[in-house]
Amino acid sequence: MAKKTILIFFVLLTSLIWSNRARAWEAAHIKCRNPEAQKLADEEYRILVADQADSDMDKAIALMEKATSLEPANDMLWIEFSGNLWDRGDRLPKDTEARKKARIVYFDRGMEAAKKALSIRESAAAHFWYAANMASGGEMKGILTSVWMFPTLRKEMDRADALDPHYGRGATARFWSEVVARVPDNVIKMVGMKPEDAIDAIRNEIKRDPNYFENHIYLADYLNRAGKKKEALEQLEFVLSKDPNSYPIEAEHSNQRRSLVLAKERWKEFTGKEYPNK
Repeated sequence: MAKKTILIFFVLLTSLIWSNRARAWEAAHIKCRNPEAQKLADEEYRILVADQADSDMDKAIALMEKATSLEPANDMLWIEFSGNLWDRGDRLPKDTEARKKARIVYFDRGMEAAKKALSIRESAAAHFWYAANMASGGEMKGILTSVWMFPTLRKEMDRADALDPHYGRGATARFWSEVVARVPDNVIKMVGMKPEDAIDAIRNEIKRDPNYFENHIYLADYLNRAGKKKEALEQLEFVLSKDPNSYPIEAEHSNQRRSLVLAKERWKEFTGKEYPNK
């Protein structure tokens, strides 16, 4: 493959990783043996299932940092810590070199937390967050770093799928569907991927859990890029016609509300008009 094509691919890849700022971890209480660590985990859980501001994520990080010090052998605490670090880093602006470096600090810490989790117990979540932090950090570090990280990203995401193909209600499927939504099909194929595989995966997640909004938005992005605007709008319309608080898992309601906002933004982006106008 020509070097130019490789660079184009990775410039595109790292410019889009998790651009939607969508949460990927599963809303579940972490169980701890240490009573004080349990109190911290419970408090952090209450933050994550609410509509968080940046300051709330700072609190969540501080809680997980303390909890991991109290119960360092609990891999779930390290996974949560890794996800929180990624989320906080992703919220920071990246318009200057200083701000990019500030983001890298979070992503590097997120990778270390995921590595710690993997040293305790291998899990889909730990592999996923290791890769997510790596991808976001690679974007900040430049093209050359991005070029060499792709095989590791594939390896980590594939391992996550092997352990739990439905982690985060389709987190890896969303990751790759976002890639194929932004990168030309011929470039995708040149690095050994099949665009249809990623889209089949996101469609399967929708069949498995049709009322989980986030997957519809990712599919809409791909369909719009593929010139299937009508089908893309149908995905968004499905989301916009639903009550985000009707999802059976109450802990996911905040994520559903965020996805509803994204669906409205996509609608205006695709049509140039406010929903429901076409």
